[in-house]
Amino acid sequence: MKYISSCGTIKNTKTYDRPNEDYVLCDDEKNIYILLDGVSRDKINGKYPNPSPAREVTELFAKEVYDYLRGNCDSYNLEYIKKAFMKGNKAIADYNAEYQVFLPGTVGIICVADKEKLYYGYIGDCYGRLIGNGEIKIFTECQTEKIAAHKREFSAGEIRNNICNNPQHPYSYGVLTGQKEAMEFVMLGECMLTNVDMMILSSDGMEPYLSGLQCNDFEIKEADYYLNNAVLYGEDDKTIIIVY
Repeated sequence: MKYISSCGTIKNTKTYDRPNEDYVLCDDEKNIYILLDGVSRDKINGKYPNPSPAREVTELFAKEVYDYLRGNCDSYNLEYIKKAFMKGNKAIADYNAEYQVFLPGTVGIICVADKEKLYYGYIGDCYGRLIGNGEIKIFTECQTEKIAAHKREFSAGEIRNNICNNPQHPYSYGVLTGQKEAMEFVMLGECMLTNVDMMILSSDGMEPYLSGLQCNDFEIKEADYYLNNAVLYGEDDKTIIIVY
């Protein structure tokens, strides 16, 4: 089955010069769709690091994943999605060898459509939606909701180094930092696309806008339409993929 996509990303509107650390890749020939969100860094001597290590590991992960999936496009399954995450996470581990604490990392979604079936994997707080039959189905779960509700109870160091990628902690969440524990937070799944009119992947910066839309608000199939409308909803980077 032939799929068509529209995608785009816009930089955050922070007052300091933080680059866009989101990343988007769409390949309608191979039906591979990747959306990632690099984890923001701290300022160094009052300036945001540029080039951003978060952006660099995000691009590195995307390349490893895309190259692997593109080479196995004749027989997709969840095992390939899992291996793609493992290869990308290993590339980040190599990059992060010089870091001791607050490892640069990224989160996101990988999707592959094979005929009328979707295979996907995700980690972190990006979102995946399926629109069809008058319904909106969110097939991802935000992994940062618990820590967001309790973040005032912990220091930034505790959250980054003791809670992130710690499956034993009740408020844990996953980030692809190269740590092997990150793979425990990678969620895999598959579903049929037979009655799906549109699939939407988005970074968390889009959620304040997208969460308020109803099914009939998703009739337009151009990424720029949603990005332009989302500008006033928060300061974060915003990225979206629409597949139909």
